[in-house]
Amino acid sequence: MDKALAALAVYVIGKPLVIEGTFPPAFGIEEMDEFLKRSKARAAGHISFYWGRTIAE
Repeated sequence: MDKALAALAVYVIGKPLVIEGTFPPAFGIEEMDEFLKRSKARAAGHISFYWGRTIAE
């Protein structure tokens, strides 16, 4: 996660940065929540995709 957050710094150029395609590819829900919270300082927002299923499904 620290590596991903450090990579965001490259794209901070004074314009809004929106992170898209946010889903937990390499870590779980708790880590995803932490990533979203920690990336707020660099990102203007996040866009994700919902498959229309519950966690249990």
